[in-house]
Amino acid sequence: MIDVIPAKVYQKKVYTPVVLIRDKKGELVTVPYEGACLPGCKPSAAFLSMLANDKFGMFLPLYRQEHDPGRFGFTLNRGRMCRWLNQAAHDLLKPVYEDLMVQLLKQGSIQIDETTYLVIDDGRDGVHKSYIWVHRSSELLEEPPVILYIYEPTRSAQHLRDLFAELKTKVNITCDAYAAYFTLASEFLGLICLSGCLAHCRRRFVKAFLLLNPEDFSKDALLDTDEVKAIEKIAEIYYADEKLKNLSPKERLLRRQTEVKPLVDDFFSFIHSCDPKNPLYSDKMKDAISYAINQEAQLRRFLEDGSIPIDNSSCERAVKSVAMGRKNYLSSYSIDGAKSNCIIQTLIETAEANGANPRIYLEYVLHHMSQNVYYGHPVNIEDMRPWSSAYREYEAKEKTKQKNWTFPEDEKCPTPVKPKNLRGSTALDQAESQVA
Repeated sequence: MIDVIPAKVYQKKVYTPVVLIRDKKGELVTVPYEGACLPGCKPSAAFLSMLANDKFGMFLPLYRQEHDPGRFGFTLNRGRMCRWLNQAAHDLLKPVYEDLMVQLLKQGSIQIDETTYLVIDDGRDGVHKSYIWVHRSSELLEEPPVILYIYEPTRSAQHLRDLFAELKTKVNITCDAYAAYFTLASEFLGLICLSGCLAHCRRRFVKAFLLLNPEDFSKDALLDTDEVKAIEKIAEIYYADEKLKNLSPKERLLRRQTEVKPLVDDFFSFIHSCDPKNPLYSDKMKDAISYAINQEAQLRRFLEDGSIPIDNSSCERAVKSVAMGRKNYLSSYSIDGAKSNCIIQTLIETAEANGANPRIYLEYVLHHMSQNVYYGHPVNIEDMRPWSSAYREYEAKEKTKQKNWTFPEDEKCPTPVKPKNLRGSTALDQAESQVA
């Protein structure tokens, strides 16, 4: 039997000592309390981490948390919870967020994607689309992964210019065929290279295939169409590259040259043999062929570096968190709110990518940064990274506490007793009759 003990949320009274200072004519002074995560506010680091993880990790909006019967045991409105999270994000989590951004930009292979987001009061007249850009380190790098979310009012290339303004070392960007990336690469010539997404290429051929009417073809004829041939050749490339995922970048590069490159060459030889002006092709098929030909250099780039992924799917999976937020908490009212969302989402997703527990990690960062920002205690920003040894030790201790917690004793069901004159009516008699 699986049972549950609901989490207990309670209000804790804290008594601080009062000191008599004789030099000030007997003035009574209250010793400052340094245990509050947000001075003058009630929530602890543990409570704030629960709110943040429930909203951004479990996609449970604050208005649902507010109306969950018995969740807190006391009245707490969504406006107050929202203010707490915004203050914690900007005051306590932002330095860690900026440090993670620095770590990301040091890596030689980055994946980028973006998606729409609604900010109600973004300083513009009317309703406009805003964007959240997702930047993550390549899934094939050996360095600890970082997943970064950044709010921007537009989708222009200016965001990319600002982000890479201080770039001094060469970096590869895996992305789709959006023109802003090509603008960036031309402005940072020699420093930024682009690699394409084979998944985007494949989707175009799949869309073309779905337009075919199966009734117009026999089974063999359908399998012999150029749409199916293209999809099969891409599948062969994926199958060969998937087997190399657990290798080091250096070993992967060598194996790609011998095992994957011939398949890529075969695919593009086939694509170049297809005439994009063929009247028998649908518009979707013509678009797929043109896309593959125009993106050939970028789609081949992963063959030149073992740390470059074959597609941008891992970054698209990180975008899913924003999409889930759009369906649940819908939007942000202000730009500051959108930015705080990005800060918290960054820490949660980066923690998960590094195998850390997001709730414990947020509690750890909130506690230590609060001690630093509000009470002047020193903190090493490197220890705030989810892959740091300091955090790993903290999480291990927290998990040990949970394991050592005493569960309620197992239930022991009493043996049924037969009434003397009611034979045949007890549960024991019924069990005996079934066995017989």
